[in-house]
Amino acid sequence: MTDHQLLLANLVVTIVGVLGALYLQHVGNKIQIRQAIAFEASSTVAAESSAAQVRLPQWPVRAIALLVLGMWFAVGYDIYDRHTAFQEQGPILMAYGGGGIVTACAGIINGAALTEYSQDYNAAIVCGFDDASIDRFQDNNITISSSHTILQGQMSVQTNFSQAMLAEYLKLRDRVRASQPTEPQPTMAEAYWFEVVLLPKDSSPANFKTLSDIEKLGGKILSRQMPSAHDTLNQMIRLAPVAQNGKAS
Repeated sequence: MTDHQLLLANLVVTIVGVLGALYLQHVGNKIQIRQAIAFEASSTVAAESSAAQVRLPQWPVRAIALLVLGMWFAVGYDIYDRHTAFQEQGPILMAYGGGGIVTACAGIINGAALTEYSQDYNAAIVCGFDDASIDRFQDNNITISSSHTILQGQMSVQTNFSQAMLAEYLKLRDRVRASQPTEPQPTMAEAYWFEVVLLPKDSSPANFKTLSDIEKLGGKILSRQMPSAHDTLNQMIRLAPVAQNGKAS
């Protein structure tokens, strides 16, 4: 259950408890009115005897109040404890890059911090171009790795660029080469973002085309709640020289 669902459920229970307490108070007020009428209509001794017989006990109202306070304390502590546990277990995305391959996305996921999701979700890494002019949640030029069963410990993930991302990379590479025609090995600046996401166990990574699709189809973008599930990589690389046939060697 997410934090929002837990808070909503506790709010519903609180409303029910408050309504119950108000109803008991209403019943008690009616009894007190009847006691006042009886006091005026009979002797003092008879009224006191009647009041002793119909006096409403106060413990139910106190019990409801204590129960509601106890539930809010338990919910608050649970949310605090889970978020503290994430911090103590270290970052979600422990390492990231290309794994030694220029056209690949790789990373190490901290599986120990995600065990509470292991029953319903698998973990995956998503990467894309870090371009401030593009909304990364709507960008189609991204790569989503295969989904991995969440395990205790470190989880290594690596995948080659998707066709869309590879095509965009090749366009960028060609523009860099055209801008440095006299350089046999031009320098190219690379900037990528990396995300750890959770995909429903019954889903296929091929169904997700953008980051926003992950949430639409029941997955989770962890960086919305845990910033350590996201990071960016900036690096400079030298492109391979072009051979006589015009292709990179």
